[in-house]
Amino acid sequence: MLARVVLGLFLLATVAHAQPSPDEGDVPPETMPSPPAPLAVRLPIRFRVARDAAGDLVRDKRWLVAQTERASTLFAPAGITFVIASVEPLDAADLETRDDRHGLARHLERGVINAFVVRAMRDVDDPTQWRRGVHWRLPWRRERHFVIVTEIAPPITLAHELGHFFGNPKHRWVPGNVMSYEAGDAPTFDPDQLHRIVAHARRYLRSGELVTHERLGELTARGELPRRWDGVEPP
Repeated sequence: MLARVVLGLFLLATVAHAQPSPDEGDVPPETMPSPPAPLAVRLPIRFRVARDAAGDLVRDKRWLVAQTERASTLFAPAGITFVIASVEPLDAADLETRDDRHGLARHLERGVINAFVVRAMRDVDDPTQWRRGVHWRLPWRRERHFVIVTEIAPPITLAHELGHFFGNPKHRWVPGNVMSYEAGDAPTFDPDQLHRIVAHARRYLRSGELVTHERLGELTARGELPRRWDGVEPP
């Protein structure tokens, strides 16, 4: 009898351990905070796009606009609209290693969301796999971060990676969520995710990591931007 009780407790503990934490999986609606007040801001994205063998960008402006507009639609409940600040060529087409991703840091600029579009990106944890997108932080300067999407990325990929960028590091293992791998045709953010997005956007704007699109124009006209981030070189 004692052995059965011990075995039962062990199985219960195993099942409990296997369940995702509330931040990773379903959060009961009654425990979620109410949606935050929308911010009503337009945030600039500076795209750097790799070239193919013929010298053309791997993705054209129309594709970038589609990704950006999709992200704006999904971030609308947070009051955030994304605007393309510029599109510039990138010399790195394929990212094979962590160092390849780190190498993009030399392009990072203040005031904008730095987004890179490459031809292909290998999964650094499982080299047999290829990624469609990633939110990447520099290990020696964690506050320096950016997003990468590949030419095979579906329309939701930029929005998904921006969800990570704005404070949602974990995936949500439920269909129909922007941060799920089964987002579906009409995904949404949950209220707690929207709270993180709004809180991080406010923090980025206060610190100067990001500026509004209107402010970017003013600072650019005065010659104060663009300005590269310091501290992005490996130690």
